[in-house]
Amino acid sequence: APPAKRFEQLPRLAEKEKAGLEEEKKKKREEEKEKELKMTRLQRAVNDLERGANTAMNRGEEGEGDSDVDKTDAEIESSIRKTISDAGELESLLAQEARTPLDKMAIMTSMVVAVIVLNLLKGGKEGVFDSPLGIECGSMAYWGVQLAVVVLVLIVSVWARNVLLAKWRLKKRLKYEYAPGDVEWNERNTVVYPAMCFFAGLFAGMFGVGGGIVKGPLMLQMGVNPLVASATVAVMIMFTSVAATAMFIAFGTLKWDYAIFLFLIGLSTTAIGQFGVSYLVKLYRRISLVSLSIGLVVAISTLLMALQSILTLTSSEDTQEAQTDNKLCS
Repeated sequence: APPAKRFEQLPRLAEKEKAGLEEEKKKKREEEKEKELKMTRLQRAVNDLERGANTAMNRGEEGEGDSDVDKTDAEIESSIRKTISDAGELESLLAQEARTPLDKMAIMTSMVVAVIVLNLLKGGKEGVFDSPLGIECGSMAYWGVQLAVVVLVLIVSVWARNVLLAKWRLKKRLKYEYAPGDVEWNERNTVVYPAMCFFAGLFAGMFGVGGGIVKGPLMLQMGVNPLVASATVAVMIMFTSVAATAMFIAFGTLKWDYAIFLFLIGLSTTAIGQFGVSYLVKLYRRISLVSLSIGLVVAISTLLMALQSILTLTSSEDTQEAQTDNKLCS
C-alpha cells in the first residue's frame, strides 16, 4: 500500500489493538468476579443455616417442646458442620485441580520405564539386540515377558479408573460445577473412552500413523476444550513414542538416517505450528482454530497414507523387501 494509505490505517489499527486490550481487561474482571462469587458461597450457606437455627429457636420460645427444639438445634448444628466440612473439601479439590498432578505424571513415567525395561529384557531380533537374560526370541519366556507388559498396563489402567471414579463420586457429593469442556469421568465414560483410545492406538500402530491423529479428533468429539485436547494428546504421544522407539531399536527396524532427519523436521515444524496457532488464537480469539489445525493434519495425513500405500503396492522392490523382512526373530 502507498505510504499515505498506510498512515491512514494506523489509527484503525490502534483502535483495534485498544479494543482488544479492553476486551482482555473485561474478561479478567469477569473472572475475578466469578472467583469472588465462589468464595462467598460458603459464607452464604452458613448464614442461611444460622438464620434457620434462629428461626427454630424462636419457635421453641413460642411454646414448642424443649425436646423438639433440642433435636432441631442438633440437626442444624450437624448440617452446619457438614456444610463447612464440604466447603473445605471443595476448596481443597479446586486447589488440587488447579495444580499439575505430578504424582500421576510420576506413575505414568514409571509405567513407561517399566514397559521399556521389560521389552529390553526379553530382547529383540537375533543378532540385533539379544536378551540380557538369555531369553530366546519366540520362546515361552519371551511371550511370558510380553504378557507381563500387558498385565502391567491393565493393572495401571484399573487403578487409574478407580482413582477417577473416586474423584467423580467426591465431586458429585460436593456438587462440583464442571467447567465447559470438562469430562465427567463416571462409570460409563471410564470404560467407553479408554476402550476407544485402545482401539485408536491399535489401529494407529497397525497403519503406521501417529496416535495423535486419532486421539485428537476423539477428544474433540468428547467435548474437550481444543487447547486442552492438543496439550493432552502431546503428552500421551510423548510417552507412547518413547516406548515404541525403544522397541524399534531392539528389533533393528529404526533407520537412523531417516530418524535423525525426520526428528529435526518434526521438532522444528511442531514449534512453528504451536507458536503460529497460539498467535492466531490470541489474535482472532477463536479457539476453533486449534480444531481446524487438527482437522487439516488428519486430512493431509490421510491423503499421504493413501498415496504411500498405492506407491508401495505398485512397487515390486518394496513388495519383495516386505516379504523377505516380515519375520519376527530373524
